[in-house]
Amino acid sequence: VLGPMAAVDASGSDGKGQGVETSVTYYRLEEVAKRNSSKEIWLVIHGRVYDVTRFLNEDPSKNNTCKSCWIYWIFPIVGAILLGFLYRYYTSESRSS
Repeated sequence: VLGPMAAVDASGSDGKGQGVETSVTYYRLEEVAKRNSSKEIWLVIHGRVYDVTRFLNEDPSKNNTCKSCWIYWIFPIVGAILLGFLYRYYTSESRSS
């Protein structure tokens, strides 16, 4: 049997020492394993069960990860090429004078 489900009550305590009573629910590892899908994820950390389903939307989707990543490399590459040509131009001018 695993530890309790960690619950966070956003509307609960105002930080002035007033505790919020929460019920403790115990889960078996088999129950937690059933919650491991692409739509719902529970994690077990140090015997406590955490429901991290609401954070799934914050992860980047695998389909969009590198559709436009080449755009971030265009400016540095063009800048490096331009600097290379300028360096060659100025070094060749200093030799001829």
